[in-house]
Amino acid sequence: SFGLFNVVVAIFIENVLAGARANEQVMKKHRLRDQSFFATKMTELVAIIMKVHQDRQHEEANDGSDREVSSRSNLPATPQELLIEAAGVEITPALFEEVRQRDGVAEIFSDLALA
Repeated sequence: SFGLFNVVVAIFIENVLAGARANEQVMKKHRLRDQSFFATKMTELVAIIMKVHQDRQHEEANDGSDREVSSRSNLPATPQELLIEAAGVEITPALFEEVRQRDGVAEIFSDLALA
């Protein structure tokens, strides 16, 4: 009888965990369907990509010299301008890896169900 009780409890726990996983997936789908949420997260991601791209361009322009590179960002003011400028950026594996390591990117990927 004790063994039967353990089996029933194990099945109950398994069903609860499966339900929690399914609920989490449904919530992610709902968030992705929210166009405003998706647009905000994608704009954040594109801004980070552009910042990394600009930082890399500044580093290349300085050819490794000891001159300090300005940390000021020259990102476009509006999301539309940002997307237009970003359209010309090639995302190489090296650029993607550098973007992936930036603060906040893992959270954005998770929010977009990409992680």
